[in-house]
Amino acid sequence: MKKVGIMGGTFNPIHNGHLILAQEAKEQFDLDEIWFLPSRRQPHKDSRELPEDEKRLAMLSAALEGNEAFRISLLEMERKKELTYSYDTMTELKEKYPETEFFFIIGADSLFQMHKWYRFEELLKGLIFLAAPRAGEEGIDKMKELAAEYGKKYQARIFIIEMPYIEISSTEIRKKTGQGLSVKYYLPEKVEKFIREKGLYQML
Repeated sequence: MKKVGIMGGTFNPIHNGHLILAQEAKEQFDLDEIWFLPSRRQPHKDSRELPEDEKRLAMLSAALEGNEAFRISLLEMERKKELTYSYDTMTELKEKYPETEFFFIIGADSLFQMHKWYRFEELLKGLIFLAAPRAGEEGIDKMKELAAEYGKKYQARIFIIEMPYIEISSTEIRKKTGQGLSVKYYLPEKVEKFIREKGLYQML
């Protein structure tokens, strides 16, 4: 059975933290591919400042270039619903690819907020989750405690990815860009060039 990691998000913009997380998940859990699912809108995020879908896709394509295991799925972006929920996405993926085992890659903050997600109990029961660590032993310990709690209560399968905590955020990149500061080394060179050439995030 094919093993595929799923990384969803606005990718506004995609940065090196996303790519390192995806690569670590692939190697540690022997995944065949990582699918990046850019969303049109997210229920828990204000999407008014999103660039056009085509620009986010162009940045994502540039970032993934050269890695044959990294692919883009337009499932969420092409969905006509105004809001995108992980439960709907994963249900559709499992129906469309019944011979594929999916691993949902998330950050620590998403793990701690998962109880607020739409139909989160059903989501927990039907998926394997791979969570990126939060800084410090206390953060990792809390993640392990919550993973164990969800495992006992919902038969959830949640594993912590072993990797350094990388404090890069799309929000910080947008802020620095808007202030005219350098974002070199925060994201792939081709993405940085695209942002500069298109004048993205200049009004933030």
